[in-house]
Amino acid sequence: MKVIIFGSTGLTGRQLIQSAIEEGFDVTAFARIPDSITIHHPRLKVFQGDATREKHVDAALATGQEAVLFAVGTDLGQTNLRQTAMKNIIAAMQKHNIRRLVGIGGMGILQADENQMIFETKDFPAEYVPVSQDHYAAWQALLRSGLDFTFVCPPNILDGPFTGKYEVQETYPPDGKFLIDTADLAQFMVKELAEPQFIGKRVGITAI
Repeated sequence: MKVIIFGSTGLTGRQLIQSAIEEGFDVTAFARIPDSITIHHPRLKVFQGDATREKHVDAALATGQEAVLFAVGTDLGQTNLRQTAMKNIIAAMQKHNIRRLVGIGGMGILQADENQMIFETKDFPAEYVPVSQDHYAAWQALLRSGLDFTFVCPPNILDGPFTGKYEVQETYPPDGKFLIDTADLAQFMVKELAEPQFIGKRVGITAI
């Protein structure tokens, strides 16, 4: 499988590159600064571009890609980055007949109960609401897209090694430590790409 990774220079993105290579995929790392990609492998290529620029994304996905891994991050100072990048990616995927995407959202858009999401609850920290709204907008764009997506919604992400000790659950956060190591998160995302179990779903994940 030929897979392109957006957000490839972040902590999770670097683990996604490694996990995808280990899975046997041909990997393209999409990056604004190619020198930020320090992994070298015969099945790894780097494509320079900005995910917020539609032409860059379109050109990247016109290179024969078959699937997308999405790990574009947001921060408290720029809360429309994820939805902007996602909309560009969706448009290019539809244009080039690419159907499968596995991406990272945030735990805040999982359900707290059947009537509200976690970020809508009164105890959710106010400073994280805009970021969660960005995650929500990206998820809504996926729902409208008709693509075969899986949106993985982790709690705190730590830069840690693979343990294999994690739980996943549709729609709601699973019971656990409310943290996840980058290698475990990446391994689950690549596994879901290779062997789909949660198409069209939000998926909570946490270490146990």
